Amino acid sequence: MIITFIAFLALITFVIIRHLLSKSSIRYLIDAYGLDHLKLSRLNKQELADLKKSINRLRKKNDPFGLESLIRQYKP
Repeated sequence: MIITFIAFLALITFVIIRHLLSKSSIRYLIDAYGLDHLKLSRLNKQELADLKKSINRLRKKNDPFGLESLIRQYKP
């Protein structure tokens, strides 16, 4: 019984941490690039991760036009 309770608490903790990390990545994109919260909240976790990777790739290439065209659809 105690092991089940501890496992349940560990699962709940894992879910809460995962949710907070997801929300922090959305908050980063909103603060850094001025993107719209509603448009970003419609994305699933994989699409959000792909968006962040694409943004980072374009920043490393120093391509401002590509970066602007990528994030234009997510701006308010």
